[in-house]
Amino acid sequence: METIRRSRLSTPKLWAFIKNVLRFGNKANALRALKTGLSASAAYRIWKRFIYRQSYIRTALAMHHLPPRPGRSRQPVEETIEYLVAAFPDACNPLTAFQEQFQIAFL
Repeated sequence: METIRRSRLSTPKLWAFIKNVLRFGNKANALRALKTGLSASAAYRIWKRFIYRQSYIRTALAMHHLPPRPGRSRQPVEETIEYLVAAFPDACNPLTAFQEQFQIAFL
């Protein structure tokens, strides 16, 4: 399941977008770097959906995976990303692995 419901982004693009936001610190630049053709406002809407879904994502992960040891970050977004990576260490794309394992939409 490599699609995101109600979005023109695939899970690989969304994963790249999230990593870019953490690297660049700017949502519009993160989306622009992917050359998706989506607007800057789309970047903020996608990010807002991710922020709102974090507790849902973590709750789903906690049902089957232990949380990782606390890292250096205390930022909830970075902790959620660390949790996804720890839960699916062999996956190229943790978002796709999440959707496949839980059979629920990531966003």
